[in-house]
Amino acid sequence: MPTQTVSETSDRKIDLLERWHNGLRILQKGNFMASTHYGKCGKLFGIPVVIITSIVSSAIFATIGKSADSAIQLTAGFISILATVLSSLQTFLGYSERASSHKEAAVGYGTLRTEVQVLLANDLSKVNNLDDRIESIRTRWNALDKSSPTLPQWIFANARNLPESK
Repeated sequence: MPTQTVSETSDRKIDLLERWHNGLRILQKGNFMASTHYGKCGKLFGIPVVIITSIVSSAIFATIGKSADSAIQLTAGFISILATVLSSLQTFLGYSERASSHKEAAVGYGTLRTEVQVLLANDLSKVNNLDDRIESIRTRWNALDKSSPTLPQWIFANARNLPESK
């Protein structure tokens, strides 16, 4: 088995770290994009729920003590049911929780990405315990992958196509 020179080993580690940096960039940006997307979806349901329940509450208070027209009662009842359905969907779909978990994942991937950037900025032949540091990054990345939500494919594809920022 041929032995590798220090330069060849260093080049392989640089290549590995550059690939990791790109993968972490995609995951960091993708999770931030997912967090933003799910936050907007949560507002899409949340804001109408607040508005609709306010309207229903106002209509109920306005008709207290009065004999309300049956059309007004039916409309208020329908709007109340609509608010309940939207509120239930908001809870069931869990957009705010999804947004939060994707944001946490983005921060975690960003931390690992910064570590890789710092290693790449140095002369790897002079970095102490390089193999241990690489193994530590790999182990934490695997743990983060296990605890993080899955990115929707369309968000992953969009994040992968974003240009590298310096």
